[in-house]
Order: sequence, then C-alpha cells, then structure tokens
Amino acid sequence: MKTIVLLLFSFVVVSNCYAQIPAGTTFIGGSASFSNRTDKNTRNPDIDNKSVSTSYSLYPKAGYFITDNIALGLGINYYSNRTKYKESSIDESFRGKQHSLGINPFARYYKMLGEKIGFFGQFTLSYENGKSKNNDFIYQKQTSFGASLAPGFVFFATPKIGIETTIGNFGYFRYINKYYSQDQNPTEDKTNQLAANVEANNVFLGINFYFGR
Repeated sequence: MKTIVLLLFSFVVVSNCYAQIPAGTTFIGGSASFSNRTDKNTRNPDIDNKSVSTSYSLYPKAGYFITDNIALGLGINYYSNRTKYKESSIDESFRGKQHSLGINPFARYYKMLGEKIGFFGQFTLSYENGKSKNNDFIYQKQTSFGASLAPGFVFFATPKIGIETTIGNFGYFRYINKYYSQDQNPTEDKTNQLAANVEANNVFLGINFYFGR
C-alpha cells in the first residue's frame, strides 16, 4: 500500500514539474487575417451591381510570466476595411473605408496537461479608437472600452513554439459613437453591452514564440 501511495505521489510531482511554464519566460507573437470579398446581384437581371470589400487585421502581442503559469502582457490590434459598391443605374459608385487601433493589456493563467498541451484563461482590458467615412460625406468616430474573459487552448509544437486559439468571450463593453455629416449637426450615442460571444467569427488562432521555457 505504501508503495502504491509513493508511486502516485511521485507521478503527481513529476506531472506538475512538466506542467509548468516557469517564471521569467517571455513570449511574443500574435495573429493576422485578410479577407477580399466580391458580391454580385443574381436575383434581378435588370440590375447590374457589385460590391467589393477588402479587410485585414493585425494583432501582435507580448507577455512575461511573473510566476509559474501566470503571465502579464500587452496586445495591439489594428483593423482596416475598404468597400466599393457600384450600380449600373447610378453614375457614381459608393466608397467607404474604416480603420481602428486598440490597446489591450491582459493577464493569463495556464493549466498545462503535459509538456505539449494546456488550457488558459485570459482577462483583457481593452481600449479602441476607430474612424469610418464614405463619399456621401458621412463620417463616424467610435471609442470603446471593455473588460472580458476568454478561454483558450495551447499546443506546443516545440518547446519554443505555441499554437493557440481563444474561443469567444464574456465581458462588458461601452461604445461611444459620434456622427458627422455635411448638412447636419454632429450627433452622439452611447451604448453599454454585457454579452457572451461564442460565435464562429470570435474564434482566433495565433502563434507565439516562447523564450526561457
């Protein structure tokens, strides 16, 4: 009986030794996306219209493990979109563009299940400032603040390379929108949102490089 207990204790100790990302480890990485979409009218043959939308996003980030399995970090996100819409019955086409820049300090707790795989929970504070405008002289500024929790999964292809994904989030967000047009006074609206987002478009895949692990 004592032998069995000793073996179980040894297994737990060895597993915990492997299932650690040690203090002092740093990581850098991020994710990126690109999309180019063209839509044409197929319902009414008498109307020839087409819209083309091109967008991309960048999210670099870096973190430092202040203690075993707990990291603090900072991410920066940038998003850009350009849209063009043309209809045969209208001489001038519609053009719009949008871009935003945000800063996201975060904290993570990792629970490793072995040397290669593990889960993590991430708490993020976010601030984002964006602008959009089109050739109809409509101009919009948006500022947002938020705090959110997100679950994640990491797979270490090598001890230095981690492939990770986060799936949805739950959080509080506040949006402030200001609208400007050529012939009207500026207007403003504010929105508060408490939401859980688990949709497919809120699943992110990224790669991090770990140093000191």
